[in-house]
Amino acid sequence: MAPRIGRPPKYLWDELTDGSIWKAHQGEDFASTVDSFRTLLRYQARIRQMPVEIHSRGPIVWFRFGKGGQEEDGLVDS
Repeated sequence: MAPRIGRPPKYLWDELTDGSIWKAHQGEDFASTVDSFRTLLRYQARIRQMPVEIHSRGPIVWFRFGKGGQEEDGLVDS
């Protein structure tokens, strides 16, 4: 098989969207600001057409795709 061109994906979205609750630490799991990471999570939920719950406190973000309540655009964000 031919080698893959380009860099490997930064996040393993198939795993992160499996319905589990994930805890991500700024500086360890993501380098951007907390607000930028939250925006990325919302974008991934939109393109996968699934709801996402997002909660953050300081440099920590908890999120879960595909479960919980649904609001407009399939997003629960607090």
